[in-house]
Amino acid sequence: MKLQYLIIIFLAIMLPISLILSQYIGTEIDALADKTKYDTALLGATFDAMSAYEMNTRNIENSTVVAEDIIEIEAAISTFSRSLSSSLGLVGISKDYMLSYIPAIAFCMYDGYYIYLPNDDLGNTSKLQPYVYYSKNYTKGDKTNITIAYSLDNYVTIYGTYLDNEDNKVKSISAAGYLIVTDENELSGNGVYISEDKTVVKYKGIEINEETLYENNPTSVYDTKYENVTKTTSDAKLYYIKANNFTRMYNDVINSLISTEDYDKLYINIDNDPEDEGSAFVQEKTKVIKEALTTNLNRAIVNFDGTSSSYYELPQLSATDWEKITNDISIVAFMKDIPLENVTTYNKYVVVNSSITPRYTSAKSISFIEYDPSDDPSDDSVKSNGYYHQITCPELLSNLDENSTLIGYSSADFERFRATKLANIQEGEDKNEYYYYYKHNEFADYNCEIEPIESVNVATIEKYFEDHTEYNNIKDKVLSAYYTAVGRIRFSQQKASSYINIDEETTE
Repeated sequence: MKLQYLIIIFLAIMLPISLILSQYIGTEIDALADKTKYDTALLGATFDAMSAYEMNTRNIENSTVVAEDIIEIEAAISTFSRSLSSSLGLVGISKDYMLSYIPAIAFCMYDGYYIYLPNDDLGNTSKLQPYVYYSKNYTKGDKTNITIAYSLDNYVTIYGTYLDNEDNKVKSISAAGYLIVTDENELSGNGVYISEDKTVVKYKGIEINEETLYENNPTSVYDTKYENVTKTTSDAKLYYIKANNFTRMYNDVINSLISTEDYDKLYINIDNDPEDEGSAFVQEKTKVIKEALTTNLNRAIVNFDGTSSSYYELPQLSATDWEKITNDISIVAFMKDIPLENVTTYNKYVVVNSSITPRYTSAKSISFIEYDPSDDPSDDSVKSNGYYHQITCPELLSNLDENSTLIGYSSADFERFRATKLANIQEGEDKNEYYYYYKHNEFADYNCEIEPIESVNVATIEKYFEDHTEYNNIKDKVLSAYYTAVGRIRFSQQKASSYINIDEETTE
């Protein structure tokens, strides 16, 4: 056979194959480009929803946590939908159409979660499902039946009936409070020590005292001039006193579970610190949060009836994403069934967490300001050094001395706040006009922002100073400021679970 015939046969075979292959590769490239576009849109929409929630929680007065959360979450959902349609170039498309590709959005709060179902075929009148607490039931025999509702930190609600082992009677419990390692020995420094007259409060050997807070107070809504006002508070001392009392009562109830596998997970002592991320209690709490969220998301998603009849199973969340959910307020958004060039469909989820919402401040989300005495001996005021830092920032620690005052504030307090011009309104002016202000004039320390700082919490900060002996001269000052800030912020934290099955007489 002549060469030209072989060439013709080769071209007749290979040309269609190459055309098909080229078309296939082009389709795959287009599908990959679309996938990237959807990845960006979903992540951006979820970030925008969280930003809206953060802003609203800073600027809306709270009546009850649950009632205000519903308003703020519904506003965040609207933001999510608008952002998603805008990112996909579908401006003007209805909210319902955009959400037809979203099987569920989970809003993971401080002590429970909401699930938003854009396509609710379960017969519910509201697409935002009722608030679900992170709770689990514990039993022993037919006399002990208690439920514990957990939170992102060491706050719990406990209610039900239990057998009191001391007098062998069945009793009821309905109480909420913080769990903390207690200690009757002032010198051991293992936990909380409270003197009989409650004038001395120590945590891990460090004394907790009253403190003076400093922040801007708007004095003129027109000129937005501020005066630096102070507030003396004992909230930190009250936190440790109440946590001490509540933990002792809680342990009395947990004693009814002795000889069960749950007892060692729940009983609080120096070997099971509820503020230690490696403790059995924290592991149990994390497990409960995961199981509660997974179970209800699975139930919601398998009933999803969007643009396809295909079965959609809850994807397995990564360890990193679970860490976000169990440590901060988070939004988990799922997207399903968007066609990708008729090759496959797009299915994805994203998790976005927040550390700057007033709804919850973790022990890792507290920033500190150093204040120094006035240079004028006749002036007893203090002045800020102009920056706020993380507690283990070398720049902060190296500048502290025995005369410095260190105060910690929630990271949310350094964001911009909105206020209404309710004073000095002139005739004909809009009473709903807003102005913006900052509670603190300090700037973020650059080194804290760009350099990784060791992750610490109330159970590990002492270890930090053991490893950094160069700060021994200021160790107690820093620890006192840190434990005080944690206690004060937690004491003022609003909790939804404090309203469930609570009898005022038994609540600590």
